[in-house]
Amino acid sequence: MSLISVTEGVVLNYTDPLFAVIVMHVLGEKASIFKLGLAGIAFVGAAVVIKPLDLGGGPGALATLASGFFYGLLIAAYKLSIRSVKPARLVLYQSAIASTALMTPSGG
Repeated sequence: MSLISVTEGVVLNYTDPLFAVIVMHVLGEKASIFKLGLAGIAFVGAAVVIKPLDLGGGPGALATLASGFFYGLLIAAYKLSIRSVKPARLVLYQSAIASTALMTPSGG
């Protein structure tokens, strides 16, 4: 996997609001023209970083963009879950699941 710069990684990782707006729009939430316009600007910015015409970003850029996508899905899931689950309980569930998932042997 080719490496990307820290700057590119940060820009691509912060595409999560873009994906959250898109997912929520697909699920039926009305997005204002302002939000959709900002999502479009974010999409253009991500495309400039990835350089899709010459594949200059490489697999590292795509992996970082995938991270932003999945975090955007998490944001959308939180927004949908908050309607039926109390916020404190949602944080408890998230922490328990993340802690369990991250308890892997360190190989030390």
